[in-house]
Amino acid sequence: MLGTNPKLADTDHDGLNDGREIRLGSDPLAADSDGDGLSDGDEIKYGADPNVVDTDADGYTDRDEVVEGHDPANPKDRIYKGHWPYYFDKETIKGGKIAPGGAEVGKRVGRFQLKDQHGDNVDLFDFYNAGKPVLIDYSGVWCFWCNVMASWLADDGTYSAYYEGWDDEFPGLREGVANGDIYFVTILNGDLTGANPATKKDATEWADKYDSPMIPVLADKDASSIDYMHQAGWPALQYLDKDLKIKVSSPDDWTLAAYAASAALE
Repeated sequence: MLGTNPKLADTDHDGLNDGREIRLGSDPLAADSDGDGLSDGDEIKYGADPNVVDTDADGYTDRDEVVEGHDPANPKDRIYKGHWPYYFDKETIKGGKIAPGGAEVGKRVGRFQLKDQHGDNVDLFDFYNAGKPVLIDYSGVWCFWCNVMASWLADDGTYSAYYEGWDDEFPGLREGVANGDIYFVTILNGDLTGANPATKKDATEWADKYDSPMIPVLADKDASSIDYMHQAGWPALQYLDKDLKIKVSSPDDWTLAAYAASAALE
């Protein structure tokens, strides 16, 4: 092939000889033909296609899946079962301390890493720069109005008498969550009794009760989010920019963040 080095079996030193690359259709002059961050040789090693960024079409690049210990050729073995976003360079993001009272407008949201309804440990920093605003919902299983809000988002009618008029109050918000125009993340910081932190079981039951596949439901097993938010009301919401900086934080009146999120969708 034009440009390859006749003195080398593997011109681009990617672990695949030039002849095999030509047969595969990959570039013998580029160590990473598809530009996904994984060399062509490693793509073959892990059963992936060196010409396709996401071999199994599960929403995560081959490089990201390999780094996180998943099979890039198996769509059932993905980084997040719920298809939540993933940000490879999240360790470079500054801020994110989870300290009492740390939820302040203008600061980056606390970097919670909590187990979701599928049993995956979800890192909030994976939502960084994913191209959409984020609404964080701090709720408790025991909380009546938390259940009302979840029922409204699911549009299941269970508490319809209590959220009559919410569509007009928060125009486009429910549809925006359902359509994926805004990320909505629920953090449960209390169980059904209100006396204990939430567990993965609580998160799973909540997600099953309010069938909203677009919403990660996370269990705060230490209930540290309550102190972080200075939470005095349930639910409490934060509205975040795409870089996860807090634009609105409402520990007492969750409607403030809901209004802001609605405005962002206009």
